[in-house]
Amino acid sequence: MTTLIERPHEKYGSIMLAKNGTIAESTSKSDENNIEVITTELRGVTITSVYKPPPIPMEMPEIPSSGKPKIVIGDFNSHSTQWGYANNNADGDAVEIHKIAGLSKKLVLEPLPRTQHRPISITINAAITPGTVPFRRRFNFGKANWPGFQEDLERKIAHLPADPKDYDKFTKLVHKAARKNIPRGCHTQYILDAPSTELYERYQQLYESDPFAESTTEVGERLMTSLSEHRQLKWKNLLETTDMLKNSKKVWSLIRKISNDPSTPTQQQYTTTANQVAHQLLLNGKSTTKQPRPKVDRVKHSQTMGLTKPFSLEELNTSINTLKTGKAIRLDNIFTEEIKHFGPLMRKWSLELMNKSIEVNLTTALDELLLYYKRNHLHANPAKTQVCSFHLRNREANRPLNIKWCGTPLEHCTHPVYLGVTLDRTLSFKEHIKNTKYKVGSTHAKKLAPALNNTCRLITGCLKPTNTSNLHLLAGIAPADIRREVASRVEITKATSDERMSPSGPAAKVKKKFSQPCPAPNKVPGRNQNPTLDGKA
Repeated sequence: MTTLIERPHEKYGSIMLAKNGTIAESTSKSDENNIEVITTELRGVTITSVYKPPPIPMEMPEIPSSGKPKIVIGDFNSHSTQWGYANNNADGDAVEIHKIAGLSKKLVLEPLPRTQHRPISITINAAITPGTVPFRRRFNFGKANWPGFQEDLERKIAHLPADPKDYDKFTKLVHKAARKNIPRGCHTQYILDAPSTELYERYQQLYESDPFAESTTEVGERLMTSLSEHRQLKWKNLLETTDMLKNSKKVWSLIRKISNDPSTPTQQQYTTTANQVAHQLLLNGKSTTKQPRPKVDRVKHSQTMGLTKPFSLEELNTSINTLKTGKAIRLDNIFTEEIKHFGPLMRKWSLELMNKSIEVNLTTALDELLLYYKRNHLHANPAKTQVCSFHLRNREANRPLNIKWCGTPLEHCTHPVYLGVTLDRTLSFKEHIKNTKYKVGSTHAKKLAPALNNTCRLITGCLKPTNTSNLHLLAGIAPADIRREVASRVEITKATSDERMSPSGPAAKVKKKFSQPCPAPNKVPGRNQNPTLDGKA
């Protein structure tokens, strides 16, 4: 870095640095009213640094003019809302009094490292900045050559396979046929009139040469005045030529523009507290009474598979005919007017694409997986591979997939088993729980009861006509179902009360900070109960 100029001070001080090789034509400094001002003139610009100590009021010193563009930077120690402060002070207002205050746009940046200063980025715009409007042509569907549009698409779609990866080619065919057979255009009604256009061109030339010159500012003010007069004249003509009898649409459009004024009273703002929200949530909660829900049993042999069948051509034609025109285009930039004029081959191609989009994507994924197998010296076994579809749409829930891997069709399975767990579409494991229930409730329990009855007859010496309920009483042995119930309750008690088992009961929960142990309850004879803790804050 090279020092261009410095102003030493026992408490403050200023210095201006530049990169190596920078040559200053002239430098100057002043400390009028104890406000440090250092100025450096370079080849095409004059840079001035100003530092105002905090207790001194802001009085901008007179900076000599050299005919070059000026940049004034520094630390003014003042507040202004344009710099990110909440309010203005007198020093901030004094800084913002300059000719281009309304043309500059300020942006407060992040603080500098290890300082409390936040740099401010200033962008100076021209007095008249035209808005950039994207040049987008509009299709005139009223003058479209729809027979030619259909003919071009029918001729080119015959050589395109119905594959999802070729959908971009399909959209390009539609766009090319639309550009050829549908006229396009754009609005040519401009805002500027002839005098304003001349002033604007002159203002652009002056702004490019010197944006801070007085002539540039003067021409900009004349341009703004011309635009205001043109808008006033246009509004006056609109009011004079508006007639409800001739063009009611134009009149109502004018009324809507006028009614944009805030004539309607603003809605009253209400403050909602957290307690009110919680109270409303409790009111909106479910009732404590349980509503009976009728159980619907599915009869599989009488069910129809209409929703799982592929789309038909009749369904596609019906959906296309119900489309509304004049809607916004989709992501592929195809209008509904163009879809409604698709020919037979185009509709057939779209139908094939929708019906086999899932199978084609999955087959492509399997082909990529096969390459991974070959690179790692693995052997695929399509004969033992199953495939299923976990789809959120009921229409595609039970749809059998037609997928091939290495030329072998894969077996479709509605409920595949992975690591011993039966999966289903909703991931509720309903089928797995049902199978587990059948395994637990197997027939060995039914075969165990007759064996126990025969044992009780041998102990008591009773014959078969003796009632089984009395038989267990005479033998002094509880029935098998009662003993199973007792054993299951013992296991449940262990799981809920023993801290060493998981999941544990309330005794394993974290105690509250001010919890106090309650006196132990009376023990029931024959049972081992632990005292519980009741947390009270």
